[in-house]
Amino acid sequence: MVAPVSPEDQTPRAPRQELIGVFDTRGLRSIDVIQKENADVAVGQPSKFEHLQLKPGQTGPLTVTAKQIDESKPMAWSFEAKDVAGNARPSAQCPTDNTRLDRPPDVR
Repeated sequence: MVAPVSPEDQTPRAPRQELIGVFDTRGLRSIDVIQKENADVAVGQPSKFEHLQLKPGQTGPLTVTAKQIDESKPMAWSFEAKDVAGNARPSAQCPTDNTRLDRPPDVR
């Protein structure tokens, strides 16, 4: 989901922010950012509320948020979620608006 300015104004927020809810019925063990280009990516949200932070075994949803650094450049990012049994599932390359880099992204 692309974060809107407000519920009444669905214009994408600037700088662009993308939010994805991750969950697993067996329980999440970890979420690792496997690549990011022109993006700050956060897993969970700093908060006093535990359900907004990754706790091994939680079934979710847990928010993964990417915020575009430079609005004049494309943003790309991806992550891998692992369940408590160690099964890994990579995300598709983000962003959700189908904008893609014209070269492979930097892996960090």
